Amino acid sequence: MRNYFRAVNTVAVVTVSERQCGRATILDLEGNVTFGEGTATLRKETRRLTAEGRVFILLNLAGVRYVDSSGLGEMVAALTAARRGGGRVSLLGLSPNVRALFEMTRLVSAFDIYEDEAGALSGMGTVRG
Repeated sequence: MRNYFRAVNTVAVVTVSERQCGRATILDLEGNVTFGEGTATLRKETRRLTAEGRVFILLNLAGVRYVDSSGLGEMVAALTAARRGGGRVSLLGLSPNVRALFEMTRLVSAFDIYEDEAGALSGMGTVRG
C-alpha cells in the first residue's frame, strides 16, 4: 500500500490535505465547510479528482467543526459525480454536531459513514487484503 501526502490548500476557511491509499483518495478537511471559500475549496478538489478518474474518495471530516447547507450540497455533488464514474464518496470521523446535521437531513442513508480509516478503506473496497 502506497501512501503520500500533498498539501492542497492552506488559505481558505477549510483546509484540504490529500493522501492516496490504494485506489482511494483521502481528503483530510480542517475548519468549516460553509458557503463561499469553504465550499469552493471542496468543490475544486472533488471535481479535480473525479475529472482525473479518481472516484473513490474518502472525506475525513474529523477536523471539521461546522458544515452548512452549501457544504452538504457540495458533498452530495461529489457523491453524484463519483457514482457516475463508478466510484463512491464515503465520510470519516464526523463530530457529534456534523453527524446530527447528516441525521437531520437524512443524508446518513446516502453516504457510507465510518469511525475509523481502516474500516472506511475496507468498506469502500479499495484495499486488497
